[in-house]
Amino acid sequence: MFDVMIIDDDVQVRDRLNSIIDWESLPIQLTCVAGDSDTARELFLQYRPAIIITDINIPVITGLQLAEEFSLINPDVRFIVITGYSDFEYVRQSVKLGAVDLLSKPIFAEGINESLIKAVKYFEDKREAMASFSSLQQLVNSNLPVIQETYLSNLLRCKPDIPELVAGKLADLKINCPGPRFSVALVSVDKPHVSSQSQEAINMLLRETVRSVFSETDFVFNTFFDAFFRVNCIFCSDFESHDDLIEEGLNKVSNQIKFLTGCQVYAGIGQAEDHPALLFQSNTEATVALNYQSVLSDDTIIHYKNIEQLDNPFPNKGSLEHYVITQFRQNNFQAISDAVRQHIYSLASDNKDCDQHIRDFIFDYVSSIIRECMRLNIDIEEVEPYSSIVVSLFSEHVISNQLNYVLRLTEQLQKLLLKKRSNNANHLVSMAKDYIRSNLHDENLCLDSVSDHIGLSRIYFCKLFHKEEGISFNSFLNQERVDRAKQMLAETNMKVFEISDATGFSNAKYFSYVFKQITGIAPLEYQKQVH
Repeated sequence: MFDVMIIDDDVQVRDRLNSIIDWESLPIQLTCVAGDSDTARELFLQYRPAIIITDINIPVITGLQLAEEFSLINPDVRFIVITGYSDFEYVRQSVKLGAVDLLSKPIFAEGINESLIKAVKYFEDKREAMASFSSLQQLVNSNLPVIQETYLSNLLRCKPDIPELVAGKLADLKINCPGPRFSVALVSVDKPHVSSQSQEAINMLLRETVRSVFSETDFVFNTFFDAFFRVNCIFCSDFESHDDLIEEGLNKVSNQIKFLTGCQVYAGIGQAEDHPALLFQSNTEATVALNYQSVLSDDTIIHYKNIEQLDNPFPNKGSLEHYVITQFRQNNFQAISDAVRQHIYSLASDNKDCDQHIRDFIFDYVSSIIRECMRLNIDIEEVEPYSSIVVSLFSEHVISNQLNYVLRLTEQLQKLLLKKRSNNANHLVSMAKDYIRSNLHDENLCLDSVSDHIGLSRIYFCKLFHKEEGISFNSFLNQERVDRAKQMLAETNMKVFEISDATGFSNAKYFSYVFKQITGIAPLEYQKQVH
């Protein structure tokens, strides 16, 4: 199925389009609708529709400008542009943005459905070309030089002995890594019920898709596989928006892989460092982000800085105790269960003083996870209900029962942390709402500025806000501005254009449009009613 978005500021036009499109026969589904470019931008980031039906004359910018903007993010988006008869020829000559058709009003069922058939055929032809066995075989046979991959792999796994020599070594190996910002992303693909041969082909397709997407940008990047068949990506750039651009690129990769294979892509992104010798730190963060799916399960592309807002950074220590604590922080109960069970049974079989060693290990482990809860701002009163499990644990002498108590306590405390993290997410959204209400007068207040203020990436904040509030960011912002405008219309003698400026609208015409969309009447009518 291909997702469709309709953009038109006239509700009746949107409803008519919905009623005449042949949703049953075509492999398409209506994902979202928008009445203006701001809402369309936000919905595009959230839903990534493949086909967009847009009128040219929409607020705030034209449908053509919006199409050009979306084409830069995803060149494969197909547009069906609706226009009035008078400017139809001009549009036909000027649009080179992936428009499959230009339709003049009024729109009839035959015309719109023929245009949609063309859009669907474009995607089906591309899928057939990309899915051919010969092209996949070429991807399987392609590889990076072993010596480059080995050095880059070592650079990601551990801190270099002599960091000052890293840049020279990269140059000697002809690995382009200029900076000044360096970060790592780990990308994997879920391949359920796929043969081993097809899995290899999909892995190669994933790497080549990453290369293809980012080759269209000004990023300098290197990619290679690790032992887990994850694509390791090293990104270098001088962009201020380095992190957001990587996240957007990987979302594009995810969309293409899902379209071509039906498989889901997962990615973890580490924070940018200022020297290639620090890539190991970014790689550690990318690993944590990739393993964090169980906590942020609604997202498949996760940046470490989004986790950092919910938790403190995680250490990377090698001992068993630190390993299980790291898994505890990542909410990976199965990994904890396997490691603790294996270690306890190992102590039981290899040591004549096993009882004492097992109790020592259990004491250290339980103390560690409780301390970890404290570190993550869990109050001692919240942990107290589980004290009975601890008491039972340390009064038990049967190894299997001790193990069961340890795992039961771990599971209960992880649920407590999940609840706490959810509350933290609510706190971040509350911070965002407070910031919005304090800056409604700012015309530049937008998704980017608010997400920057609270320290989240734009894409993740967009999804988090909608999840927590049940409405889009842009809808909330417009509602708050209109509420403030209603108050000013009722309590002051300010003119409409003055209130438009004071509530952050780009112009009085757009202010009146949004006000009427929300309240059903124009600002002047409202002012007359309340005075």
